[in-house]
This record gives sequence, structure tokens and C-alpha cells, in this order.
Amino acid sequence: MKFTRPRTVLAGIIAAAAVAVPISLTVALPGTGPSVASPAVPPPPDTIVYAEGKGASSNFIQYTNNRTNPPTVTTQSVTSGGGCSSPTIHGTPLLNLAAYVYTYGTAKPNPPNASVGAYQGRTGVCGNNLPGSVQPNYAINNGSNSASGPAEALDFGIGSNNLVSGRAFSNALLNIVNASGPAAGTQVTLVETLNGAPVPSPDGAAASTQTCNIASGATIAADTSVPAGGPCNGDPAGAFDDIEIQVTTPNASVSVTGPTSTFTLVQQQCAGDNPLPDTGPIPATLNVSAGCKSYTTFSSTQTNAAGQQEVDFNSLNAGGPILFTTTITWNPEPLCDPGSCRVTQVSYVLNGVNVGPVGAPACAPTNPLPEPICITNSVYNNIVDPVSGQPETQVTQTFANDVDSAYRH
Repeated sequence: MKFTRPRTVLAGIIAAAAVAVPISLTVALPGTGPSVASPAVPPPPDTIVYAEGKGASSNFIQYTNNRTNPPTVTTQSVTSGGGCSSPTIHGTPLLNLAAYVYTYGTAKPNPPNASVGAYQGRTGVCGNNLPGSVQPNYAINNGSNSASGPAEALDFGIGSNNLVSGRAFSNALLNIVNASGPAAGTQVTLVETLNGAPVPSPDGAAASTQTCNIASGATIAADTSVPAGGPCNGDPAGAFDDIEIQVTTPNASVSVTGPTSTFTLVQQQCAGDNPLPDTGPIPATLNVSAGCKSYTTFSSTQTNAAGQQEVDFNSLNAGGPILFTTTITWNPEPLCDPGSCRVTQVSYVLNGVNVGPVGAPACAPTNPLPEPICITNSVYNNIVDPVSGQPETQVTQTFANDVDSAYRH
């Protein structure tokens, strides 16, 4: 999902600080080439682990922030309720658990009409004797004669804790056991949503869903990314903030079980973090000016379909404008000056309309700005190619943005 705002928002932010657009021209000593640092590696994504087992110390929720060095770990103990008493998460929840009994494919009850049941390392639904709910309380049961129920469903979602609130998952790896299902096995469907709406799949499907077949007595690692050879098939998950487990085999049940289920969060960059490097061959870094910005990709390619260098950034923010800067060091080009070097082009989505590729304008203290992306600084470094001996120019540019962008040079 891309977030866009009217261009006047960014203008007001930049106009207070940008009074001129500096252009620097640096000449290297003859015989030397460009000095480019080895590309840094983006940190691994943050994770939330749901752990369960026999014994109090085995039941907890753990969030790992991998953007700090060393990673910061926050752990919340979980006390199993037993029977129809929902487990107690000690602290503002990092992970939200909810239980339902309803006919799959229809609107979910709001608020949830069932209780989460957790006992001896298994988590399920206590259906409060509603039609389609049966025992045991630590299983997700389809007590009807229909694949769509009414039946029980168990949801895992982003918690309300400030450490994770407003973020999204990129993947879930759920440990699910079919303790006593039919000999032919039990089918489970995983359904992902974002802000209550179906999530488009990266493969182009309108919704992200997976089906998993679990043999009687077996335990699987149900993976929403649907890796080849895994126990699930369907459309891999796009970014989501809730995943629901449905049992679509009539008169069957499964449980989420230990030791752990892992939820991977969409990557995030916050103000004060080390500059975020891209994942491609072109040296590029991104800094967030204030707050945090979740993103799905920050990548580059040496040659796109049009023969240009390209850097792409795609975010996942819908709550308001978040200003960020991007600095890119382009590959050297034949000797040129600010008036004759290649023109950098940008593409973006503004108010639902695709814009570009267009020439990236310089930032200036005007309101509104020419575009929601502008260049705050350009450095032209004249060098000599160490192999050919030919003079070249390497351009480094910094952009101010508040929209997802593709930069081309």
C-alpha cells in the first residue's frame, strides 16, 4: 500500500528549513576513482514470538527489535486461564488474541463472541455453547456438518502495545497440531486482513489466503509465505495485521501448539535509527525525519527496462505524512556538469494518480512545492576511471519526500 498526500503538506515542512539548493562540484586527483563505501546490510525484521508449553515459564510473548545493536527484547508472561477463562497477558499486549464462532465468509461478530482457551501448551477457542462450537476448549473446532460452519475461529493480531501498535505482519509461521482429527486429515484455512479488509496477495490475487492439510496426529508449521514443498498452498500473504485460523473440515479440530509460533513484522525505519541502506547494487540510504515509517521494499537495480539506474521505495503508512530523505550515489557517467549531466527522474502516486517519470525539481522555499519529491542537494564529483583513464562525473543526490518513490538516473 502506498501513502500519498497533497503536495502542500510536504511544502510546509520543507519550506521552513530549505532556503536554497546547494550544488557542490568536487574534483578528484588524476588517476583516482570514486570512493564508495561497501554497502551496509539492512537489519533483519522485527519479530513477535508466541510461546506455549507445560509450565509457567514456557508461556510468554516476546518482541525482538532488531533495529538496535544489540537487539532489544521485550518479554510478557502469559498465564493460561484454564477451561473457558482466556489467558492473561501480563502488560499491554504485544499480540492480540481473539476467538469467534460464526459462519465463515460472513461478517465476524463484533465484539468477539467467544473466549480464547489455552491449556497445557495448546491454544484454541471456547465457544460458549454457541451452534458450531464443541469441546475441547483448547482447540479450534468445526462442530457442524459444513465446511463454512458455523464454526470456531482463532485470530492473532497486532497488539496495542506502543512498541508494535500500528504496524503490520509480513509473515506468520504457526505451529498447528491435529491431535485427533479424521483419518483423512483436517483442512485449515488461514485468512489475512489489514484494517479489517482483505489483503491483496503479492502474486496478484484479490485476497491472501492459504489452505493447509494436516494428517491425523500430525503437527505442521503453517507458513503464510507458502514456500514450495510446505504443508500449505494458495496465495502468499501481503502485509496484514490479523490472521484467522479456520477449520474447514466438518466435525474436526486443531490447536495452535508449542513450542513457538513466530510473527514477522513489516520492516520499519524510525527517526534516530542508523541510515537505512537499500538492498541493491546502487549505494542509497534513507532517513526518517520524525516518527517511524514501515516499508516493504527499498531496493535498486543497475539497469531497468529503459536502460536507467533505478532506486525504489515502497512504504506501508496510512496514518499521516512522514517526511524522509533519500541519498543516492549514482554510477559514474561521462564527464559532465550540472547543466549537462543526466536528468534524474522520479515516479510516484499522488492522490491515487500515477505521476511520472518526470524530472525531479530542486527544493525551494515556495508553497506549494513543484512536486512532493524534490532535490535538496546535488554533489558532482569529477573523477578519472582507473581502468580506462577517461574522465567521469559521479553524482550524489539527496531528496526530500513524503510519498513512495521510484528514482531513475
